[in-house]
Amino acid sequence: MKTILDHTIEESLITKNGWCLDLGCVDFKFTNQLMTMCDNVICVDANPNIISGNPQARFENKAVVSQLQFRKTAVITYMEYPDIQANCIVTSPKDHWNVKNKRIIETTCIEELMRKYNIKQFDLIKMDIEGAEYDILQYLDVICTKQLSVEFHDFRNMNPCYPDNQRFYREFLAKNEKYLDIAKHDWTSHPGFAAGHGDSYWDSLFILKKEFHLPEGSVK
Repeated sequence: MKTILDHTIEESLITKNGWCLDLGCVDFKFTNQLMTMCDNVICVDANPNIISGNPQARFENKAVVSQLQFRKTAVITYMEYPDIQANCIVTSPKDHWNVKNKRIIETTCIEELMRKYNIKQFDLIKMDIEGAEYDILQYLDVICTKQLSVEFHDFRNMNPCYPDNQRFYREFLAKNEKYLDIAKHDWTSHPGFAAGHGDSYWDSLFILKKEFHLPEGSVK
């Protein structure tokens, strides 16, 4: 395993001709490093003010939501904060007062991206999407990727099971125990926050069990 910009991945599962998905690409730094290992990277970010930081990557300037939510709406409200890293589509009771602007933006979902690019299975899906990960993971068929690297946002009170945040993880892991191994899932504090205010699952990695891996070159 290796860690790229606070996101741990299993690099042995990434192939040059495979497909990787960077959800919440923002500054494209993770995308750029990923492209040294994989030629086919789709990067997604909802921020309407950014443009692709790598012309070789497939950039989708949209908000990623669950397949269920995507079926219900083609657009969603996007909230902008003074800190661009905090921009999100999920209402946070902890910091909603600090929103400086709202926009209506287009949505997509993982399943739609797989249809668009004719992908059967990703080598990696990385999620850093400010609270939208919970809804996506509730409805995601995890066989779509060989690994999931996720930053969760309990520290922003975005967990839908709050105040019993652990309920979300119990249910997610119980539902997917047949398919996933837990490579990393530790409750830690972030050094940039005051004590107790940055506690979260900052860097979780779930790996699809070998028997569910599709052959290399995961394109239909």
